[in-house]
Amino acid sequence: MQRHQLLFEYGKFCKLCSLPCLQKAQKQILTNVSGIFRTGMNAIMGPTGCGKSSLLDLLADRKDREGFEGEILLNGHPRTQNYKYHVGYVVQDDIICGNLTVKENLMFSANVRLSTKYTADEKTKIVEHVILQLGLGKCAGTIVGNDLKRGVSGGERKRTNIGMELVLSPSILFLDEPTTGLDSSMAHNVMECLHQLSRTGLGFSCVEHNNPADFLLDITQGDRPPLSAQQQDDIAFNEERS
Repeated sequence: MQRHQLLFEYGKFCKLCSLPCLQKAQKQILTNVSGIFRTGMNAIMGPTGCGKSSLLDLLADRKDREGFEGEILLNGHPRTQNYKYHVGYVVQDDIICGNLTVKENLMFSANVRLSTKYTADEKTKIVEHVILQLGLGKCAGTIVGNDLKRGVSGGERKRTNIGMELVLSPSILFLDEPTTGLDSSMAHNVMECLHQLSRTGLGFSCVEHNNPADFLLDITQGDRPPLSAQQQDDIAFNEERS
């Protein structure tokens, strides 16, 4: 798989917010943020409300660029118009159907989103490969479940959610807090799975409250205090691993 490097530098990013008086005013979300995401697992960390998800959305080209000042480069070049078709994005909330099995959910994503140039057999092989990658073989035929129907575990459910994007074979995968709602054991299993996938050359960028990554970007708001002792420990830990 081709290795990618995502370089970004923002002067500022402003978002239009509706005020009670129905007039719109600009609210500055990000300012003076820059960094490089290399092939592997990259984490964006920072306190609640500092703009982590907004930064992730900008990198994934999911935000309106109005009010954006800065530059985002992929392998040293500006992103092309079809950039968003080569990246995947895993949102916090599950986008899977609880009444379908794990494999049926992945097949649905493949059938709806993959190009028509793929045959039915090719789509099935892609789904089976993703199931193997994510360690979902034992539960592939199990109903995912919901609040009213028992199904797979929380970790298996989250990995299925990730698989909905992996069937597209993205060059870069963005994840917004992929361990939200999981206990420590399930969260560890999910992150370990992502680590193994990153070794294949797939680039990961995720928002996390704990440091799970090969490369770390820590962002704070300008009016916040300096890095806490825990944040400094996270940075030191990341430097030792690099």
